[in-house]
Amino acid sequence: MPHPASGTYRTTDINLATLANTLGIDVQSAGSCNMQLAILLIMDDILSNLDDDNASLRACTFVCRAWCSFAQYHLLRTVVCRPDAPHLSLRELLSFSTSAPDLAAHVLSLKIIGGKSGSTPEIAVEDVTHLLSVLHNVGCLSLERVAPITRGRAQALPTKALPLLTELSTISLCALHHTDTIDSFFQILKNRRGTSPLRVILRFVHSDD
Repeated sequence: MPHPASGTYRTTDINLATLANTLGIDVQSAGSCNMQLAILLIMDDILSNLDDDNASLRACTFVCRAWCSFAQYHLLRTVVCRPDAPHLSLRELLSFSTSAPDLAAHVLSLKIIGGKSGSTPEIAVEDVTHLLSVLHNVGCLSLERVAPITRGRAQALPTKALPLLTELSTISLCALHHTDTIDSFFQILKNRRGTSPLRVILRFVHSDD
């Protein structure tokens, strides 16, 4: 663990004082600053051990304002969207992200996962790019057991009207279902990235691909 005076945030390698400011936690610039940063570092170290325990993290949001901010940060770093579940659909996540931009800013990784019952829900590139434009800090996009599509012909899609995805750096693919417009889906996603390199991870390939 780094010394608290260094201000290094262990989990994401960003300045802890900057993170505290982002979370709305007041850190004075007086001599007590290092002690306050040390307390925040200890809080984060505790909550980081609860990353796989959402129930405990939700309980931590009721402790105090500082714990609430850090717990929300850990709860929302990775968000799972399930297109075949109405309350976890792309539309619901977009509605939440638009209504709570301060919370949406915590999301660093987005996973879009289809059902386990054999159904493969379709996801449109237009919806994905719109959602990523609202979740503007997402650096990793995971697609699993879904069928990527575009809603129109590739030549007719208004790609210039789609938002740029400057933070997206990694796409993880697992068990994707092949569609007639899957190539257009990824071409548009790549075009929205600009000239920055994009890393693609293939975890598993569907037998039909």
